[in-house]
Amino acid sequence: MSLWSAAVVIGFLGWIGCAFGFLRRAVTPEVKFIAPKALFWGGLLLAFWALWIVGLVNA
Repeated sequence: MSLWSAAVVIGFLGWIGCAFGFLRRAVTPEVKFIAPKALFWGGLLLAFWALWIVGLVNA
């Protein structure tokens, strides 16, 4: 398995995991955002999404 293939897998799993984390931690049952948690989980989500895309392009 190449480095870029590992980046694809890690990026995808991290992206999906952070999406669930964002929904569970940053959104209240009343559908309101908790700003600091939304920034944290949203930033991680974007970072893993970017890793996934870069891995797909280079794999």
